[in-house]
Amino acid sequence: MRLRVWQRLFLVLTALVLGSQLLTLWAQQRVFGHGLLDYVNGLDRSRAEAVVEQLSALYLREGSFESLAGTQGRFRRQVLRAVAGSAAEGEAPMEAPARQRDGRRPPRAERSPGAGPIRPPPPKSSAIDFFARLKLQDGQGRDIAGNLRLAGGEALAVAVNGAVVGHLVLAALPQLNDAADLAFARQQTQAMTLTAIGVVALALPLSLLLARQFTRPLRSVVKAAHALAAGNDAPPVEVRGRDELAELARDFNRLSELQARNRHLRQQWMADVSHELRTPLTVIRGELEALTCGVRAPDADALRSLSAEAEQLSALIDDLFQLSLADLGALEYRFDTIDLRELLGDAVAAHQRALDEAGLAVSLSAGPERLPVRADPRRLRQLCDNLLVNACRYSDRGGRIEVCASREGGWARLRIDDTPPGVEPEQLEQLFERFFRVERSRSRAGGGAGLGLAICKAIAEAHGARIEASASPLGGLRVELSIPLEPA
Repeated sequence: MRLRVWQRLFLVLTALVLGSQLLTLWAQQRVFGHGLLDYVNGLDRSRAEAVVEQLSALYLREGSFESLAGTQGRFRRQVLRAVAGSAAEGEAPMEAPARQRDGRRPPRAERSPGAGPIRPPPPKSSAIDFFARLKLQDGQGRDIAGNLRLAGGEALAVAVNGAVVGHLVLAALPQLNDAADLAFARQQTQAMTLTAIGVVALALPLSLLLARQFTRPLRSVVKAAHALAAGNDAPPVEVRGRDELAELARDFNRLSELQARNRHLRQQWMADVSHELRTPLTVIRGELEALTCGVRAPDADALRSLSAEAEQLSALIDDLFQLSLADLGALEYRFDTIDLRELLGDAVAAHQRALDEAGLAVSLSAGPERLPVRADPRRLRQLCDNLLVNACRYSDRGGRIEVCASREGGWARLRIDDTPPGVEPEQLEQLFERFFRVERSRSRAGGGAGLGLAICKAIAEAHGARIEASASPLGGLRVELSIPLEPA
């Protein structure tokens, strides 16, 4: 079974929520359990400090702990009295009963009811447990009272007038054993568990909604991509927000528009190629039929006409072949360091006669400084020739062409301006498209096939250069080539 993206995303979010809640619940239980145990041990230490004060008062009054030796009952009463807060309430600590002169205790009947305070109430289980974790030692570390089997614990000093007279040893609880503490811990665990269950129950539908909402643009893109794969026009994908998915939708819409445009251009390309090839072939066939039928004599004019059409057809085929090679990246280039100023001067000189015959004046401004560039001399000369032919072909008689070469930063600039007619601003970006001609009604004798500037663009891109068209201050067209200068 193949899971969809939103299903996988939902499962991942669900696993994250469950895992995080289980981890949080486990951590809370551990932290709470240790915290509660530390809290109980802290309370026991406070009680032990109260017992230390009680024992200090007893030692100050009696001068020793002999009255507690061997008698767990009195030590227990001292502990319980301290725990109950009797000392804090001003009650006198329990005194030893008066002894007879022979050192024996008086009979029970002779003991005065006022000889000591009222016995404390029976201790609770927590108090008994607390007492079982206490042991009293004298100043020499000998066990006196309490749980004498106690192996270790925290020793609290019993001091009288700044002198340590003994230690009260308190063993910490290793774990909770009081019923009230355990009940409180269970209550907190249940509350945390119910909270975790509530969070999971709330997070699951939200995760499902988020997964569906998050992948909605992807589903739209997939649907449109299937349409493109089938060769159909894809419906535009709805764009929402500014996140990565919105950028994906926008890029896909641009891709779809570009594919539709390329399909249209490909169809237009085939139509233009067919038209451009058909025209000279039709002329040649007509000329041959006229010669064959005897309508036209096979003189020099007829042969020149056939030769001109054949040359035009050959030039068109050469241009198409070069553009195909450029598209495939197979157009041959042999780069070398050349002087753009010198190459441009040779190109202008080569076209001087054609410009004179067209009634156009040409001026070259290159300056004395060399413009070294890394280029293929033959291809760059072809680019310059195409630009000059284009300016000559589409400038009215009596106009002029200005050619300028200069250095601007790390770039060599070649600029060619001509006189009217000009080009509409909305058509400037289309000039470098194949078979585009500003005026389709021009005769083929005056206008070319519309491939010259497209070839110029391919050559410029192969040299890492930029070529742009804009309106010329002379009223015609300006074409500017920017090519990187060769480092000195």
